[in-house]
Amino acid sequence: MRVGVCVPCRDEVHTGFAFDFAKMAAHDASVRCKDGKGGLSLYTMPGTLIFDQREKLAEVALKEGCDALFFVDSDMRFPPDIITILLSRNVPIVGVNATTRRKPVTPTAKIMTKYMDGETLVHKWENIDSRGKDGIEEVTAVGFGAVLIRKEVFEKTGRPWFDAGWGKSYEELILLAEFNERGWNHLAGELASVASHHVAHPT
Repeated sequence: MRVGVCVPCRDEVHTGFAFDFAKMAAHDASVRCKDGKGGLSLYTMPGTLIFDQREKLAEVALKEGCDALFFVDSDMRFPPDIITILLSRNVPIVGVNATTRRKPVTPTAKIMTKYMDGETLVHKWENIDSRGKDGIEEVTAVGFGAVLIRKEVFEKTGRPWFDAGWGKSYEELILLAEFNERGWNHLAGELASVASHHVAHPT
């Protein structure tokens, strides 16, 4: 399986991310891809509009034949075998439940419920706390700090995949909520088994 590693960034990345990225690429080449059946393609997209960067990264990686896309932000820390771990879950979408990098620090995995307030449809997000847990659990959405998505999810979902709508909501929550609405109900949040976190806030 060829995995496209997609990194949106500005003009520089964090030192810790650079070290982890190098170790991840070396591990993947020597372990998962050593028999010639796997592959790793690296993509980066500089800019300031994160939803546009992720859209273009996905487009290029899929056109070049990637079977799964691993989105990772340039301010994340992660173990060298993170791709192997996420692929082993064998679900269409799986992401690490890292915390936010700004205070108040909260989990990025969320469950969304809908209810009517008079004539207004309200979307309510509830944070999922992964402390003390292991494995994966089904959620509505998870932040894109480190998330792996199989290509069939993109192929069966209309574009644009990333959008800046829904007011103050993050665009990745919009994308994953849309995937969830379209029946990709195996969206999962990776729990304590992956020690990934934003540079500013180890968890």
